[in-house]
Amino acid sequence: MFKKRTNRLHLIFISLVSLIFFVRCVSSNPSEKNRIGAEMALQKAQEFIIEQGYTDLPASINKFKFEKGEFASDTSKILSYRKNTLYKPPFGIKQHGASITVGFEYFNKENNIGRAVTMDTLGVNIIMQTKEVRLDWFLEEE
Repeated sequence: MFKKRTNRLHLIFISLVSLIFFVRCVSSNPSEKNRIGAEMALQKAQEFIIEQGYTDLPASINKFKFEKGEFASDTSKILSYRKNTLYKPPFGIKQHGASITVGFEYFNKENNIGRAVTMDTLGVNIIMQTKEVRLDWFLEEE
């Protein structure tokens, strides 16, 4: 009888430890815990295009990033090309897999064409897409 009781307590103890371990693993998953929502993604994308000089506001030279395929010995020339090309308010947002993409309309409107900022779901790795994007893509249902 004592042995049965000990085995049962041992089994309960192992089950309890396993449950605690599982709960801690799930709740401490940084990718889930630190994911940003749509509102934060929109804000980060808008800050990015301002910092990178795509709006009418001054760029942040210390945060300047070259787009893929962009080359210059003088970043001020690139900033002059970028200046006031995009509206500050985002056009739309779409999450796809582990990425979030935010679209922006050109200041001199193009028919259904804009630019897109893509980031991971943590809002950390932010880039401007090198190709233009169809803005109606942001309006499509999943």
